[in-house]
Amino acid sequence: MYLSLTIVMDNYACSQLAVIAIIFNETKKTYQWILECLLCATNGLMPKQHGANVKTVFLSMNLKDD
Repeated sequence: MYLSLTIVMDNYACSQLAVIAIIFNETKKTYQWILECLLCATNGLMPKQHGANVKTVFLSMNLKDD
């Protein structure tokens, strides 16, 4: 099991813990599910990008497809 933490920056440039998930595998499908749950919980509010490109970060993680 893995502990997955998602930390976001608020509009005051302070970090906030947004998501805590205990996952059994580190696959693209798992992280896609976590992000979909985050979008559902925020009524579809998409996070804005600051600093690192989110796509680049996820692509660099070399996650398995399943």
